[in-house]
Amino acid sequence: MAIHGRILDVKYTQILMKLSQPESFASCPAGSGAETPELTPAASKWLKAEKLREGRAANYYISAKVAEWTGQKARYIGNLGLDDDYCQRLITEYLQKYAKGSRKELDDI
Repeated sequence: MAIHGRILDVKYTQILMKLSQPESFASCPAGSGAETPELTPAASKWLKAEKLREGRAANYYISAKVAEWTGQKARYIGNLGLDDDYCQRLITEYLQKYAKGSRKELDDI
């Protein structure tokens, strides 16, 4: 099985295999088998059920527990992005201070 995305390495797979229950890996559906393997819908569903991946199709990333296992907690938080309330508050503050802003300025925020 291969998950292509932001974080992919042998160490990651080895840690998952050590920390997860071996029988659960045996039940994981295989990848597509293509020369550049893609995550099949069945494998994606399994990884989500096992709480090993988060995100949406084409933008998957490791789960919080995998980030903790692999020492990538800061990267995990970065993958979450900024929440809508925080972004709205920043834009509101900008507009209160400067009264108006271009689309580019607001996008930069």
